[in-house]
Amino acid sequence: MTARQWDVVIVGAGPVGSLLAGALAGRGLSVLVLERDRTVPDQTRASTLNSRSMEILSALGVPGLEGHPHSMVGHYGGIPVRLDEIDSPWAGLWSIPQPRLVRMLRDWAVDAGATMKTGTTFTGAEAVAAAMKSRTSSGVTHESRVLVGADGAGSAVRDGLAFSPRHTAANRFMVRCDVEGITVARRRFERHGDVVATAGAISPRITRLMFYSPDYDATSVPTFDQVARDWFDATGEDVSGGDCVWLDTFSNATSTVGNWKVGNAYLIGDAAHDQPPVGGNSLNAGLHDVYNLAWKLAAVHGGSAPGELAATYEAERAEATATMQREVREQEAMIFGADTEPGRVLRDRLAESAALRQDIARSIAGVDTEYTGTRTGRRVSPSGLAQALGRPLADYEEAALGREAILAVGDSADDVGLAIRPDGHLAWSPDLSSDLADSAVTRWFGNFLSPVLLKAG
Repeated sequence: MTARQWDVVIVGAGPVGSLLAGALAGRGLSVLVLERDRTVPDQTRASTLNSRSMEILSALGVPGLEGHPHSMVGHYGGIPVRLDEIDSPWAGLWSIPQPRLVRMLRDWAVDAGATMKTGTTFTGAEAVAAAMKSRTSSGVTHESRVLVGADGAGSAVRDGLAFSPRHTAANRFMVRCDVEGITVARRRFERHGDVVATAGAISPRITRLMFYSPDYDATSVPTFDQVARDWFDATGEDVSGGDCVWLDTFSNATSTVGNWKVGNAYLIGDAAHDQPPVGGNSLNAGLHDVYNLAWKLAAVHGGSAPGELAATYEAERAEATATMQREVREQEAMIFGADTEPGRVLRDRLAESAALRQDIARSIAGVDTEYTGTRTGRRVSPSGLAQALGRPLADYEEAALGREAILAVGDSADDVGLAIRPDGHLAWSPDLSSDLADSAVTRWFGNFLSPVLLKAG
């Protein structure tokens, strides 16, 4: 049986799929989300949101962002880095447990008009004429103009269509487990010989232990009894009396797809790129994928933009992902590798160079991305836009930043000083491109976006 046609079907209602659903529904598209699980899993796989992710959630109007714990100290490869000078209304790292974040985003997406079908397993898809037909375990086929796979590292959308993942094999394996009823010292990537221990509370009742040992491999999953013995041998702390409520293993393997788009099917988040969970990179990168893709899909499939606009998603996010995964591999080697010299050298360089500290802080905060392959510049902060205009921003102007196309103009609408895309990135500025402003405005806005005109003071 074939149900109604949708503009977009999204497979996966985790943070990434739910954010995309709300962003597209908020722009007027009909959106169906298919989620295998009936309820939100209790496990917190990731909880750290960087400044850029919080900017994105705020710009899209996600409620409930205030009041969460945050820190002005991040780390790069285990080396503490202060984030005080990040130019963002959301400077720092913010902690929202993944189950809570998923519920927030699902509720917001449904309020925006998206339809969620939980307990529904996606079983395959095919392109028929200009439509995508998605099959489910219930026997219902859902037809849409666009299909998006947000279904994680084991993506059924990716594996069922002509996507081409490329893998870097693992050579280190780690375990993480959530334990009730223990009291241990807080540890961050603490070396004990050739093993590394991390411990911290993720709730009032639960402590997360993360442990690397060169004895772990891909052939078996350590039991909690084994982890408890290894933990005691390394730290002297006895956790064997605790109740292990969740245990998981991960590795330093990475993967990314060679093609992020096949016809009218797209991949986002871990379905497109998978890497070890260093510094919350996987969650944050997925949210950034959404922000890049959502306005483009809305302009193409909810408006009159050419398909080439949506095709820039692949070029831009592949570039950003390559940078992110390179940094993850560097950090993972610094944290877990036997050679401690790279970490010592970087620590010395950070102590000597304020510029390097700022560059790494911007990377941790997620505000350093520039899409050079499409000649698209940095993201523009509210204070950066105010400085360019030479005056404070009105509330409606700040609200437009990161939501609407913007032209900052002088005495006339033809006197363009800045062109800013709906994702907050520079489409044109005098120092970004020697092209005329008109060319960039035509490329990114055309006759399909109506930019907000902001006059310089």
